[in-house]
Amino acid sequence: MLLLLTGCSSAPTPGGGTETLPTKEPVTVMVARTGGFAGVMDTITIKGDGSWTHPTALTVNGKLEPAQVTQLQKLATDPRLVTEAAATPAPTKCNDTFDYTVTAGAVTISYTDCPSDVFQPVATKQLVEFVQDVVS
Repeated sequence: MLLLLTGCSSAPTPGGGTETLPTKEPVTVMVARTGGFAGVMDTITIKGDGSWTHPTALTVNGKLEPAQVTQLQKLATDPRLVTEAAATPAPTKCNDTFDYTVTAGAVTISYTDCPSDVFQPVATKQLVEFVQDVVS
């Protein structure tokens, strides 16, 4: 299973030894949306520090508020993302829908936004919705 913890630090313990404590490095999140009736190609990237770019929007860059960065990191490190990334969805039943590719750190999830499809990546969709809301 993939762990999103990428760093460690040492802390003194009683008796003079050290204990290794995991530390979480902020992850970069990228949401790419393609397809739809008009053939959209849209990408939003948010770095771990909260700075974002959205080259196809009117406002092409910005910075999230600290509370938004905290929420983003919580969603981006949700363990359900690893499970959703490992899923192999059946072919979609929808036409002219959006296809998403979401990268959160080392995890990449792809899905078609079709409500009638069996595969519904709940955690991934929550992350996508949050990203789209905070940069719009």
